[in-house]
Amino acid sequence: MPNIMLTYRCNLSCPYCFANEFVNKQSTDITFENFQSAVRFITKDGPAFLGLIGGEPTLHKDFKRILTAIIEDRKIKECTIYTNGLELDSYFDEVASPKFRLLVNCNSPETIGETRFARIVNNLDILINQRYMRDRINLGINYYSDDLDCSFIIELLKRFDLHRVRLSLTVPDFSVCGTVSSVAFFRQRKQSLMKLLKQFSDNAIVPYYDCNKPPVCIWTDDEKQWIQEYLDRYGVKESNLLETNSLCYPVIDILPTLEAVRCFGMSSFEKVHIHDFDTVTDLASYFLNRVDCEAYRIADCTDCRACYYRKTRHCTAGCIGFKSEYIKKVNESVDTVLVGDC
Repeated sequence: MPNIMLTYRCNLSCPYCFANEFVNKQSTDITFENFQSAVRFITKDGPAFLGLIGGEPTLHKDFKRILTAIIEDRKIKECTIYTNGLELDSYFDEVASPKFRLLVNCNSPETIGETRFARIVNNLDILINQRYMRDRINLGINYYSDDLDCSFIIELLKRFDLHRVRLSLTVPDFSVCGTVSSVAFFRQRKQSLMKLLKQFSDNAIVPYYDCNKPPVCIWTDDEKQWIQEYLDRYGVKESNLLETNSLCYPVIDILPTLEAVRCFGMSSFEKVHIHDFDTVTDLASYFLNRVDCEAYRIADCTDCRACYYRKTRHCTAGCIGFKSEYIKKVNESVDTVLVGDC
């Protein structure tokens, strides 16, 4: 599902922000005309799903106009708003439309302050209990520190009788990822992650990975058995907690300038203009060839070299960003050859 970045502005300064190349570096908002161009590009192949991101998308000066345009556009099947939830009270009537889903990224009251946290809780209370959006709201947490106290998200989920949570494991800054093994990184965090999963299990909460799903090889047979029993206990038939694949398809994030990146995590890797491609499918294929295919070829460690899942393109050993410097070098050498041939 492609995303449209509405603004570089944000009302928080999260320590783990994966869009820090842009956020609060400028005050740029996408123009309404560029927003319409991005929507036409995304829906060129037919009705489509899309996401609204930032910064904090609710800060866009024409956010209500954008929401209304989405509601009225028959080519948009559904839209997910990625938000911190602070400003949702200004848009209750619009976001309650069946067109919208919300992914509310949650931070602890210690991080953002008690007043802000209380405002988010109040907004969720109204949307869930008065606007009946329970089935269209997901809460998310970014697990950016092994000693992060996650009791706040557990209490929040229990308050609203929600039993699923988006879990994203943050990774190091990609400028240093060329010196870090992704498998080693995830193995280092495994003990802390397992502790968190047990906390969720004790409270009838089953998380799902968003970005940065750890490769299955980090788990021992006993740990895999425990995770499977955890899923079985709550009757979860499908889950990515224990999938053998560790990969991600290009998201496609469209910037206010109508440049596009594979995903925010790799925003500094390469940017292209959407007008240079016929459809979003063509754009995704471009990044698949430039990034993903090379990521599978590069073995992260000795064990990866003979790994069946890597060879069959089911596992890249975690986040592709760890291999970004290697992929850049490969593409630079290929581009040099192509220019020479011309």
